[in-house]
Amino acid sequence: MDLNRAQAFDTGFRESIDTLTQKNGVRLILDIHGKETRGVEIGTADGKTASKETTEIVVKGLSRHFHVDVNKKYKGLKHGSIITTHSRKDPQGSFLVEAIQMEFGLNERSKSRNKTVSGIAEIVNLVNRQTVPRRQNVFR
Repeated sequence: MDLNRAQAFDTGFRESIDTLTQKNGVRLILDIHGKETRGVEIGTADGKTASKETTEIVVKGLSRHFHVDVNKKYKGLKHGSIITTHSRKDPQGSFLVEAIQMEFGLNERSKSRNKTVSGIAEIVNLVNRQTVPRRQNVFR
């Protein structure tokens, strides 16, 4: 069973995504895939699952090592995809949970594996800096 499709809605895996995001305050889901062709592409269902600002952060984190296409072939629009199912907005339309599909070619997953991991780590670091309020220094 492909856990990224509609038939997987009622699986423990898919239910755990909702639990993790709600219980731990997860603000961004990175749905990472491999693709046959070279290159890196990210999908946001044409902006429906992630803000422009977060998309720019993801592109920035990956562009240090790769050319990154956005919403070309792999948009994440297939019914039941992780990103369209688990991104959430509040009643005013602001994202509570954003989700981005990431597609890495074979070269990026093998020969450039360290760069791929470094790029993903940079994205997590940048997003955490953006969304986690800084603690005030209580010692002066």
